[in-house]
Amino acid sequence: MGPPPFNFSKSVQENQAIQAAYRAKQFFESDATVQCNLIASGARAVILLVRDKQTKLLNRKYVMKKALVDDPGLFEWEVEALQELQNAPHVAKLASINGKPLLNPLAEAGLQGDHYFMQYYPRGSLAQFLDRTQHLERLPNRLLIAIFLCAAKACAAMAYPPGPERDRFGYLPFEKAYNDRDPSNLVHWALRGDHWLFGETDYRPEHALTPIMSLIGFGSSQVLESQNDEVDQNAVREYDVKQGLVRCHGRGLPNGRRNTATRSNVLGVGMMMATILNEDYEQPPELTRESLLYDVHKHYDKDLYRLVKECIAVSPPNRPTIQELIDKLYDWIWSKVAEAFGLYPHRDLPSSTPGRALVAQRMPTTICLRRYVGGVASHPIRAERLELMSPARRAERGASDGVLSSGSCSAIALATLARTPIPRITKMEYLDRRGISRYGITAQAKSDAIAIREKA
Repeated sequence: MGPPPFNFSKSVQENQAIQAAYRAKQFFESDATVQCNLIASGARAVILLVRDKQTKLLNRKYVMKKALVDDPGLFEWEVEALQELQNAPHVAKLASINGKPLLNPLAEAGLQGDHYFMQYYPRGSLAQFLDRTQHLERLPNRLLIAIFLCAAKACAAMAYPPGPERDRFGYLPFEKAYNDRDPSNLVHWALRGDHWLFGETDYRPEHALTPIMSLIGFGSSQVLESQNDEVDQNAVREYDVKQGLVRCHGRGLPNGRRNTATRSNVLGVGMMMATILNEDYEQPPELTRESLLYDVHKHYDKDLYRLVKECIAVSPPNRPTIQELIDKLYDWIWSKVAEAFGLYPHRDLPSSTPGRALVAQRMPTTICLRRYVGGVASHPIRAERLELMSPARRAERGASDGVLSSGSCSAIALATLARTPIPRITKMEYLDRRGISRYGITAQAKSDAIAIREKA
């Protein structure tokens, strides 16, 4: 059976994709244990799922990106950029052997055209998710904040590629910006929905419910040589001035360094979030800004809406730095979520109340409490209730419940465990939003509650 004929009802690019997918599938037909299926096609390549038919394990599935035409070196820069960012949790992972990416590994076996292999992300892309949820009236604010934070961290990775160091639980630490280092000049240029893939959930609070989102599509990325930002002053007056954004991030030394590349990446993330709010994923930037001039999205959190507006400011200095962006979104993960949904009776507590951030997650869910028994760490404990202890509440409960007091230290929160007996505990800790132990944890033996106390 020969290759499929040219279909005159399709474009040249679509026919090239069909031919490229056919050649790849034909190549793998010689191996009865391997199956190859087309997932998607783009302007330069087709994406194929290659899997071992003898097992159903996810780690035996890979994604192959194959060029539509035989153009040697087409993916060389893309693979180089991905390899530079392989230690970033919010950037997609290459399939590699001994640290060497699989770029054109099948060329010697006869597969023509540039190709490389990546890890398989079974949850699909952000664009596919948005398409599946079009029937919903709106997306939850906390989901949008989590998506926004993933994108901001990917920007931090491009500005400051992380090293191979892992945290104490074996995870790659999340990306962050640095005030004492100059950022790189890498700009992505294509931060849209089909270039974000959903991975797995994580022990860290922002990904307890929402999977980690990883960035792909570095084929159009580049390292900028010029640092000149050309600005249309008429557009600045029409958008930045009307929105009150002028110099809002430019007074004094900004929190975090930036350059043309970081400003462009922040703009790209802002545009992506704006199109999600507008539910129009093909909008050009000018129409996106115009649509945000009017407060038509009152069902979205006003601070989130404002931050999106700031990210797409016409004048680059009016946009937030990556550090400012991450700091705000981190704070919202912990402080805004519960209030937005009215889940907890602590609205009247001042924001400075110790431990208020602990109730920012919906219960029941897995909260980041990790116990140590005999020096060995267990999995996070599942709690069915987490009650904030105001000073008055501490005094009220402390008189009748010994678990709430220990010497001069008073509990700031009480977690009731669901079907999780507390054994003899040698150590327990609470991980904060950055994965750092901030609170001391103590518990009574044979009790169904744990008390969370501030560290001295």
